Amino acid sequence: MKLLASFLSLTLVAALSAWLWFSQGSNDLEAAGVDLAAATSTQPGSTGGGALEAGSLEAQVQDVPGLTSEHAAAFVGLQAVFDVWQNQPRSVLSDSDQLAGAVQDARSKAETEVAAVQEAAAQQAAEEAAAEQARQEAAAAEERARQEAAAKPAPAPQPPAPQQPAPQPPRQVSPPPVAPGNDCEWDDDEWDCDDDDDDDDDDDDR
Repeated sequence: MKLLASFLSLTLVAALSAWLWFSQGSNDLEAAGVDLAAATSTQPGSTGGGALEAGSLEAQVQDVPGLTSEHAAAFVGLQAVFDVWQNQPRSVLSDSDQLAGAVQDARSKAETEVAAVQEAAAQQAAEEAAAEQARQEAAAAEERARQEAAAKPAPAPQPPAPQQPAPQPPRQVSPPPVAPGNDCEWDDDEWDCDDDDDDDDDDDDR
């Protein structure tokens, strides 16, 4: 609503300026310009109430707030009206219906341009918000992984693997010596032989 009100007020000012431009003669315009210049100019040494003081204009300029989207829309609308005023012939300016149509077209063009600017700004803001959200999610995931790694107990040291004994070379077993007789056996690294004569002697003693 503020944008529409600003545009309508600027349109009214432009229409009144155009009407004054075509209704007044050159002498009237020159006289009005001289009166306006005399009322707003600062004469050296003058302290009249109508003259602007030295620092008042600068103070007023400093008090103007920063440009907003509403100001930008108002400037676009005013430029569109001026384009219509400069480019349309006198026949269109004298016809109220054609002039209203031209102003409506200019206003539509201005609104389209403002909407495009606002859409681009909204898209840029959405992209920045998405990038910021992705950055925060990545930082949160990294912090969560770091906390999980810190809370996980350290693995117990593994005992050393038992050492395998070195392979022993195969022992060479020497064959037993040749038995001295039929009644001998190899036992405990010696020959154990039965003595038949002793047995016979024992039988004779009995």
